[in-house]
Amino acid sequence: ITLQDGSENAYIRANVTYSWDGGAAITPEEVSALKAGINWQDGWVEGPDADGDYTTDTYYFQNILTDEAGADTASLFTQVTISASWGNSVANRRLQITVEAEAVQADNFTPETNEAGQIVGWGNVTPENYPVQ
Repeated sequence: ITLQDGSENAYIRANVTYSWDGGAAITPEEVSALKAGINWQDGWVEGPDADGDYTTDTYYFQNILTDEAGADTASLFTQVTISASWGNSVANRRLQITVEAEAVQADNFTPETNEAGQIVGWGNVTPENYPVQ
């Protein structure tokens, strides 16, 4: 996830959705096994699952992205390994992992934190979509 050149400093989060191609339901057990096989990168914390939707997770980056080189990008994960325990039951299925990034300007914004001081929410902020300029 890269902050666009010229953007203000921003907090970012990533909404990750897990699904099977064709609309077949993914089970909680499959999601759990899948998440265990993802090479999650440092600096991210999974937010609480307030709505009980196990197919979508929100991850919060713990640092502010800036327009400076080297501080404008954050990788959520680098590799996905499918569990061998799934066997042939998923051999002809296509797994989809959709990542949707959101940002909020860091100035005059205080994210929600847990007892450990980790960012785990944005309160009542509802990001709006803007076309890339």
